[in-house]
Amino acid sequence: MSTDNQLLTRFLEHHPEVDYFYLIWIDTVGVSRARVLTKNHLVNLTQSKQKIATIRSIFSRLQDDTPNGTRVNTSAGSVNIVPDLGTLRLAGYSPRSATVLCRFCNSDESSFDLDARSVCQKAIESLNVAGTDLRCGFELEFTLLGAQSGRTKDVSPFDRQWSSARALTQPAVKFLKDVVQALDHSGIQVLQFHAEYGPGQYEVSTAPLPALDALDSYVVSKETVYSIAEQHNLRASFHPKPIADAPGSGAHVHFSISEKLKEEAAIAGILFHLSSICAFSLPTEVSYARVEDSGWAGGRWKAWGSENREVPLRKIAPGHWEFRVIDGTANMYLVLGAIALAAEDGISKNMSLSLRDCSYDPALLTNDQRRELGITERLPQSLSESLRSLELDTELRQGLFKPIVDNFLSSKRAEMDLLKKQGISWYLQWY
Repeated sequence: MSTDNQLLTRFLEHHPEVDYFYLIWIDTVGVSRARVLTKNHLVNLTQSKQKIATIRSIFSRLQDDTPNGTRVNTSAGSVNIVPDLGTLRLAGYSPRSATVLCRFCNSDESSFDLDARSVCQKAIESLNVAGTDLRCGFELEFTLLGAQSGRTKDVSPFDRQWSSARALTQPAVKFLKDVVQALDHSGIQVLQFHAEYGPGQYEVSTAPLPALDALDSYVVSKETVYSIAEQHNLRASFHPKPIADAPGSGAHVHFSISEKLKEEAAIAGILFHLSSICAFSLPTEVSYARVEDSGWAGGRWKAWGSENREVPLRKIAPGHWEFRVIDGTANMYLVLGAIALAAEDGISKNMSLSLRDCSYDPALLTNDQRRELGITERLPQSLSESLRSLELDTELRQGLFKPIVDNFLSSKRAEMDLLKKQGISWYLQWY
């Protein structure tokens, strides 16, 4: 296994033009944070094994740095930013630059208990020990807005239909091709892009990777979309409902389960814990306006179905599933960590998949028809309901590591209080 010094030396041998390194992490509320180090400074730190210290309260603040009210949110104490140099890649959106994902540790080098990426990594490794691997690919859905006006007509003035060729206007296509080129420069494979249902709304799909690699690539992909949009005098928004009366944007996760004999139990575990997982995957008040019934967004019933887009879990092929009740405001490390732990719980308990394959929109079925399929539970209808589900889910709470879940709950409740003053449109600043 290569040392950090070897990884950095090898990278610079191949890319001597790189002078700046974006050290990136995702905070508790799903906002990307970064520090930019010069090449000489990173080389010196790596060779001398010096630490990069920052405030301990870094994960106990809201989007605008408002404290979340926990004891961790103090000016005292520090934690260390630890660049994971195995994630080094060129920053396709910024010349002479590279990105690297980070973890956090305490002064004694023990893991910092509020670091979502480290918690997620442990959950994925635990699932591997249970006998199955998790691979993921992401659909990045976003809306392009005018940089100044904040309106979509700057980019695509036409009425929209899914995969509409007319919606692929020259400004939009030029932007999308530049995104693909930048991601390719970063070593991230794009499978396709197309217009979505809403005005100015597009989707870029990336290739599947081992779960943690896929998550790291997703983080860099979002930063790329944001940055390339700015270069085109546009603004990209991953907000689930940037336009109130238009279709919303999700962030659907395609995942595969390697061990077919354990597939049913893993899916049963995910469905069992689904209401709690929604706290992470639908983590804002506005998230619940998108997943309405009969809206092709996963719906509001706990169910699964083959090639059914009106259920939270869509089965595409044996071993290949899509998680649909999720959007771009989520901290994806917390989401995938929760999904991995729920799957492991299902496998360890050999849970049976009591819900039957649903090929209809559950919202349009009668109560008797739903009962025949085992569909009896509604998903949370609001953030407060999903937070309550997570709070009561002892297994998921302990499995993910109680301090990070408690901090997440505190952050989200503080955020809900802040929204009473700011209004839902406040989210547009951050996503």
